Amino acid sequence: MSMISTGIGAGERRYISGNEESFISQSFVLPSGVSQISFDYNMISEEPMEFVGSRYDDSFEVLLVVDDNETIVLESNSVNSAVWRSISGVNFTGGDNSVYHTGWNHCEFDVSQYEDQSVRLYFVVSDIGDSAYDTAVLIDNVYITVS
Repeated sequence: MSMISTGIGAGERRYISGNEESFISQSFVLPSGVSQISFDYNMISEEPMEFVGSRYDDSFEVLLVVDDNETIVLESNSVNSAVWRSISGVNFTGGDNSVYHTGWNHCEFDVSQYEDQSVRLYFVVSDIGDSAYDTAVLIDNVYITVS
């Protein structure tokens, strides 16, 4: 399991100055006979419900970069697009005491067309529009399935 956050350890976003993001990534060659990549995630944020529909749209993306020239978005979710549930017992430093989460989501993607190719898998969480309220993502059960 891993956690990435727009709070502790976040850096300035690659292409939107003033916003923060964190990511983890891994490079590997997809083996012959590969069929899919799968993973689970739970997005946790202080921004719902006060900021749903606003420009403060923290986001989570999973990207697969193939041979350094093709980027495929495997998953994308944000404050404005997610379905949120209240969660108790979680408090991010500097925010308020209203925290929400998406619950665990399972994702599977067919990557068979990229077998034997070099790829880099990115999990990215971004703080959009502010840095006052944080978002974190828990990531678990990352698998590559070979037939």
